[in-house]
Amino acid sequence: PDGQRMISGSWDEITRQWDVKTGKEITVGTPFKGHTSFITGLTLSFNQTLLASASWDNTIKLW
Repeated sequence: PDGQRMISGSWDEITRQWDVKTGKEITVGTPFKGHTSFITGLTLSFNQTLLASASWDNTIKLW
């Protein structure tokens, strides 16, 4: 979103943030755990203060 971080969600049911320059996971504030199946979609709010994740478990989580 800001060119310095990347957000991912995957089969392991966890949403994570990554430092683009180093490729390392940002552990402050993440990972976000709560889905019971793999994550199928992610989006950030316009002001980048809210993250929504969608999952195969038919839920949407707001972080």
